[in-house]
Amino acid sequence: MSIGIEEASGLIGDIYDAAFDAALWPDVLIRLTNAMGGVDATIAVNDGVSGIVQMIAPRTDPESLRSYCDYWVDQNVVWKRRRQLAVGRVVRIRDLAPEDFTRSSFHNEWWRPQGFGLGGMGVNLLTEAKASATCAIQSPTGRDAFEGEAAALFALVAPHLVRAISVQRRWWHIKLKEELALLEWGRKSKGVVLVDVRAHVVYANQYARAILDARDGLLIDAGALSALDLKTASALSRLIAGCANRSLRDGGPGGTLRVGRTGYAPLSVVVAPFPNRERQADARWLGLAWPTAILVITDPQRERQYQRDRLSQRLGLTPTEAELALEIARGKGRQAAARRLNITLGTARTHLERIFSKAGVHRQAELVGLVAAIVRDTGPTVD
Repeated sequence: MSIGIEEASGLIGDIYDAAFDAALWPDVLIRLTNAMGGVDATIAVNDGVSGIVQMIAPRTDPESLRSYCDYWVDQNVVWKRRRQLAVGRVVRIRDLAPEDFTRSSFHNEWWRPQGFGLGGMGVNLLTEAKASATCAIQSPTGRDAFEGEAAALFALVAPHLVRAISVQRRWWHIKLKEELALLEWGRKSKGVVLVDVRAHVVYANQYARAILDARDGLLIDAGALSALDLKTASALSRLIAGCANRSLRDGGPGGTLRVGRTGYAPLSVVVAPFPNRERQADARWLGLAWPTAILVITDPQRERQYQRDRLSQRLGLTPTEAELALEIARGKGRQAAARRLNITLGTARTHLERIFSKAGVHRQAELVGLVAAIVRDTGPTVD
């Protein structure tokens, strides 16, 4: 077998093209199989959140592939051992197979009927809590090992396969954050959580992570977003599931929810469909799933503090002055604001004069407009 530089370079180029379009991976694996003289090349991904195994094996019978993912995968000792190796390490399947492998039910009832021998090669592509992935090229029955140019080709492309998977994951995160930046929900004073159809958290900004880590009202339970109160948790699950209705252009209707907490005002949660920009919005690949729903969480105490801080930073107001400015912006005049803050009208008048001076305004209407502009968030948080 003769593998030229041009062919190898073209294969590596295709690998990186697949990093930006997952639909190209089957063609890449077929090219690798043909170049090495193998039976099939596969990429297997184990989703650490759901435990589901997905495989790309373009030349393996689909029914056999389903039986493997549903049953035989747990008996594949070779795959389990390969997942434990360092990312990027190239190994021969024969070196990973136990001595009694050829006597196992897995070998005799699934492996051998596919025409697979023990001379294949594999590499670990990814290992982390959310997902693991491996690639293998299977040799024909009776072939002891890939040798010479075939083995050299796999060793050559293996690092590129690893990098392409890393690029694909980074590119997915970039696309996700770009989509989030286009929305007007992702505000700095709001918690933003993106979840898939099973309520597994795909993304949460810093604000939301603080709320979830506190486990007061909302929390992560078995990898999924939930609530402490069972009735609230059930309602939240229904709202998220409703967003998966792709028969509507922008998903299902979503809705709003109040989540009670201990000793604090309830959280306000808005659940809305996340724009469907993927061909398979609910399919997990490399531990990633395009979000089904976006949840925007408002904590009244945190939001009020955020608004006070914004006014203090922009106008140089004291905390008391900032609080009065916010109350004035709520409307119903100076007297109503003083009553809500439990201060005298004279004290409110004195504070208001200082606020006018610092803000450079002369009327309450001007102050209201200025406060509204300052406390309004200027863009999404995509930390």
